[in-house]
Amino acid sequence: MPTDQLHFILPPQHTSVEDERRHRKERLAAALRLFGR
Repeated sequence: MPTDQLHFILPPQHTSVEDERRHRKERLAAALRLFGR
């Protein structure tokens, strides 16, 4: 596949530390739920 056709999803840019912390906690909780199954 040519490199100009590759598209990567970049991590979201957060406006505050609280927003970033909430996002990370939500992602961690989702990962733990999947791992727990």
